[in-house]
Amino acid sequence: MDTIGKRAFYYCRELRSVDLPSSLTFIGAYAFFSDEHLGDVTCRATTPPRIENVNCFYPAYDQAYADATLHVPASSVEDYKSARYWSYFNHVNPISVTIAGDVDADGRVTIADVTELIDLLLYGSPDVSSNSSADVDGDGIIGIADVTELIDRLLNGN
Repeated sequence: MDTIGKRAFYYCRELRSVDLPSSLTFIGAYAFFSDEHLGDVTCRATTPPRIENVNCFYPAYDQAYADATLHVPASSVEDYKSARYWSYFNHVNPISVTIAGDVDADGRVTIADVTELIDLLLYGSPDVSSNSSADVDGDGIIGIADVTELIDRLLNGN
């Protein structure tokens, strides 16, 4: 799915959370308008989808309420904080990553994760607690074996 249409969830007053896919590129006007209990919005797209108008998530990000939390890929937090209408959320948090090999926390395992893993080994901490998704082979140690395992998974589609 790449689009959420105009007024798709208009006045869904009991809607408490939404999880938007990484393929999303556009959200229509008033899509989540007046969903007054909407407290958690997760958007997995690394590039903030275009929002048609300011009332898309009202009142979730209205200054009077301001308690809704937006969860986005860790590598995109600053992009969402500066994107039109997404920036109205007062709380923007990185998505917790649980996918082994998704080192850059974008919800996908790609060649970018290999680069991120190598950078982590060269310049960061090899402590598993600092990035458990970097322990691709699950041995409790972040090392070159994880890079090899990640490349093997990418090449073999695992």
